[in-house]
Amino acid sequence: ELRGLLRPTEIAQLISGLGDISVDDWERHTAFSHGLSRTSSLVTWFFQAVRGWSESEEDRALLPQLLQFVTGSARVPVGGFAELVGFN
Repeated sequence: ELRGLLRPTEIAQLISGLGDISVDDWERHTAFSHGLSRTSSLVTWFFQAVRGWSESEEDRALLPQLLQFVTGSARVPVGGFAELVGFN
């Protein structure tokens, strides 16, 4: 009876996270340290570059690789970046 509760795609999302990467959600839930803030020029530049990648069909494939480098996971948790657990 439990098989009817979730579709296979929903189970896959729960196990491995979401495939779509929202740059707005990423920026909204980014924690800053070492003197950086949301308005720091370096942070502004970073998210401008990431947004540029997300707008290009060719470069969009780079986002999971960048996310893997930055967070250790190429997929966003179910619930978005707010659910991403840090290593602090």
